[in-house]
Amino acid sequence: KPSKYRNQPTTVDGIRFQSLKEATRYRELLLLKVAGHVKWFTMQVPFRLDGGTIYRADFLVVWADGRVTV
Repeated sequence: KPSKYRNQPTTVDGIRFQSLKEATRYRELLLLKVAGHVKWFTMQVPFRLDGGTIYRADFLVVWADGRVTV
């Protein structure tokens, strides 16, 4: 049965990603980290929202200039 959003699960470095786009972003972040643009990043970060909803971000990125993006 095809997935709801037609994503294709992909494995990179032994990590299973829900989609090819997510795996591609992981590879990009690794390159940016090696280049010194990213200090560190983490994956599947949960955020509690109003009403008991939990939003799980694919990546939380801390950039070299101090910015934090989700």
